Amino acid sequence: MSLTVTHLNGDSTFLLTFRPAAQPNTAFPPSPGYSPVAFSILFDPWLAGDSTIFSRRFSTARRTVPACISSLRDLPSPPDLVIVSQDKPDHCSPETLRQLDPRGERGEDGGGSSKKTTLILADPNAAKRIRSWKHFSPGLVQAMERWEPDGKKENNIRRFSIPASSPLGQPGEVSIAFILNKRDLTGIHNAIGITYRPPSTRYPLGDPPITPPASPLLSPSARSPASFQPVTSYTASQDRTISVIYSPHGVSYPILQPYASHHLVKEAALPLTLLLHSFDRVSGPWWLGGNVTAGLPGGVDIARNLQTKCWISAHDEVKDLAGVVVPYMKMETFTKEEVEALVGTGAEKGRGRGTEVVTLDAGQSWNYRSD
Repeated sequence: MSLTVTHLNGDSTFLLTFRPAAQPNTAFPPSPGYSPVAFSILFDPWLAGDSTIFSRRFSTARRTVPACISSLRDLPSPPDLVIVSQDKPDHCSPETLRQLDPRGERGEDGGGSSKKTTLILADPNAAKRIRSWKHFSPGLVQAMERWEPDGKKENNIRRFSIPASSPLGQPGEVSIAFILNKRDLTGIHNAIGITYRPPSTRYPLGDPPITPPASPLLSPSARSPASFQPVTSYTASQDRTISVIYSPHGVSYPILQPYASHHLVKEAALPLTLLLHSFDRVSGPWWLGGNVTAGLPGGVDIARNLQTKCWISAHDEVKDLAGVVVPYMKMETFTKEEVEALVGTGAEKGRGRGTEVVTLDAGQSWNYRSD
């Protein structure tokens, strides 16, 4: 199976495409004509318009890096899911989201018998804002509920089934969890947790059931889609559930730890496959919300504790800023090399292979394969 991550702009718009193995490695052959069914997720699409908070006089941000596509209609195919992590216009862009089909239609399924739709999952405030535009059909925009580790709230995880590869096979699954810090008054410090388990044919009788391994948690110590350019790849030695944490503004590791120890362990999804998190740290006075993006300090804690395989820079585009708040904001920038020095292979001797550190220009991709 594989995961391809394509950076569509220079900020935090990412397209994730999950694919099962082309030929399932089991004793039962796939159905005739079977082809792997991809599942795609689009994060925080922002291709058009500026990001204005309250008013242009207060705060306006304009992207400085051209996106690799000019419209969501230029994608090779519409995504299965669009996830909007917060209601701020650099994540919840009305000009960009309105490029999606109002009915969410994206063609038919493999048998040509039923239509497939693109579903929008959003932070509750963002969902309310998107619905207020009255652009999308009712039910197409759904608010994510906060994940909690107790039995009832565990059901807040959204699960999407992927068809099995044969009549005797087992379906795959994508799970989505909205992880939120209840004490964060700004509403920007959250995380989206994703796991992907591919569909398969049935295992031969007598095979032992797949059980989660022991937790590896450690104690702290304007172009066309054809221009997408893969820049690096990583091949896993074992076929495990793929896991992703998307947190462009950052969330502290103690907020993530219950999700890791409950859900990721249960799904055999550790070490973490991918972390999408800022490198740069942005902060302001308390009356402007204090910490804006956690950057390197917060990301290092997550990467180390979850033994992250790859950390891709997110939300680090240098923007053209204007407004009365600009003089009050402070930015600390960190290079790829500085991140590698703390979590890369050389820094992790004695603790595994370390974390691959990646920066992607608009249109570039990172590929992960588990063979």
